[in-house]
Amino acid sequence: MMFYDYTSTLILIVYALLLAAVVVVLVILVRLALAGTRALNAYTERTKIETAMMLAFDGDDAEPGDGTEPGTTPTA
Repeated sequence: MMFYDYTSTLILIVYALLLAAVVVVLVILVRLALAGTRALNAYTERTKIETAMMLAFDGDDAEPGDGTEPGTTPTA
């Protein structure tokens, strides 16, 4: 009576499972990197907007003589 040697089949299954685990880990790392990139882009956009608003309302665009120059107190 002959018995089939399952050693090569088991090794193949173990390698396939290891390959699947590596692929899952890589997919998770790529998704984390993309999420980090999106978060960084959102933060950068927010700081750009905040900077633009600060520059828009800093009083540098006052007309001479209207009492709104930097360092003066406007009189109504």
